[in-house]
Amino acid sequence: MKKVHLCIVTDPDVMNRKPTAIQQNGTSLIVGLTGGIAAGKSTVAQIFKALGAEVWNADEAAKTLYRSDAVLRESIIQRWGESVAIRDEHGQSIDVDRSTIAARVFHDQEQLAWLEQQVHPAVAAQFEIWLKQRERINSFTLVIREA
Repeated sequence: MKKVHLCIVTDPDVMNRKPTAIQQNGTSLIVGLTGGIAAGKSTVAQIFKALGAEVWNADEAAKTLYRSDAVLRESIIQRWGESVAIRDEHGQSIDVDRSTIAARVFHDQEQLAWLEQQVHPAVAAQFEIWLKQRERINSFTLVIREA
């Protein structure tokens, strides 16, 4: 049986690693949603969304960052070479090949740790930006942070 976890974030530093607990942030209650691959996190997040919660997805944020954050993208290309680069017709890197990266990191803990050290802080920073933008626009009480 797969498990999905809802946790309360009490320490803001915890959010930079992995959502594990609820945090009061202005008018928002932030709930971390964690679980293994294919555990049903997205399904649970969609249920909360249908009930009016704001939902933020860390995986989607990371995918966006690979395209939008040139420093992150170039550091990954420097680490693993041109085989991970996706370039436009002018030769500019525009994204990374996540399947090639996955093949390199998921059987090598050192490589995975390096990638996480690059991506996780950027994703955490994007969450903070997203949350501040949402709170300026909307007054809501529940945020689901899907990891």
